[in-house]
Formats: sequence, C-alpha cells, structure tokens
Amino acid sequence: STTTSFIVEGVTASKTGYTIQAVYPADANKGARDTNPNVYKIETATTQTPSTTSFDVAADMLVAKEVTTTEQPSELNMQFTRLVALGEMTLTEFTPESAIKSVTFSTSDTALTGRSYVNLSTTEVEYGYTGSKEVILSYSSYEVWGDAYKIYFTCFPAELTTFTVVVETVDGTKYTK
Repeated sequence: STTTSFIVEGVTASKTGYTIQAVYPADANKGARDTNPNVYKIETATTQTPSTTSFDVAADMLVAKEVTTTEQPSELNMQFTRLVALGEMTLTEFTPESAIKSVTFSTSDTALTGRSYVNLSTTEVEYGYTGSKEVILSYSSYEVWGDAYKIYFTCFPAELTTFTVVVETVDGTKYTK
C-alpha cells in the first residue's frame, strides 16, 4: 500500500452530493472540453523517456475508482487501477560502439499506444480509438553497459505474436531484430 498526495481543484456542482473521479497523469486528458465521464478521452504516450531503471512515469496511466459522497470531503482515500501494461525487455548479446539514442518497439497488427476512451465511473477502457503501432523510447544519455540492457516502457495491454525492435545509437547506427 502506497500513500500519495494530490492537489485537487474543484467546483461545487451540486449541494446534494459529490462525485470525485481522477486520472493520472493529469495531462493524459485529451478532451479539453471533456464533460462526459463515460467516454473520457486519454492518451498513452507513444514517445517515452524512461530511465535505465524504470519506465517513464509520465507514460503511466491510472484511473481512480469513483468516490461519491453527500458532503464535501476534507480527506479522500482513493483506489487506482493501472490502465497500461508495464513492459520490460532485455537486449542481450548487444554491444554497440556508442550509447543508445532510441529504441523503437513496433508491431504490424496491434495498436500499442495512442488515444483511448475510459469510463470514469466503471474504469472500463476502449483502447486505441486512435492508435499507434509503436512505442518510441528516447534516451538523452544512455550509458554503454556491455551485453545486457534493460528497456522499460508502457503500452496498451495486448498479446503479441510478432514485433520488431530497432535500436539506434548516438552515432546513427541502427540495429533491427
């Protein structure tokens, strides 16, 4: 169990009750005038900037279980559901001459990232109404470690039968598998 603090801004919509819904990260909201909580527009990032030890937290996607109260709460206990899959891939037998600049993970038949609809009341998701079939991992300074690299990313939950991985080094060399 983890405790996290959030800043909440809200408007009293009714004096008879409150419905509290939350999405993380806040900038995942892609409907600036999104007022329908049953088809709330969100986006899983196609280009991500993971670290050498973790996925890009800005590419994570969480939605809270709806909280309904009759009075304005002074404290909230919310439960979150993760909407994305967390990926970890190890590149082995790979010793490039220069540091890794990017890794592109792609498939030809399944959307991996992009825009989705989430029902904020039920947390049900319709993945990829506008989707990308790739995840691009961008590294600003990636150390050359030897023959094993851990790569972390997020994507839509999917079962893949085939995929392609392209690694580009800082000097422009590309490796495809």
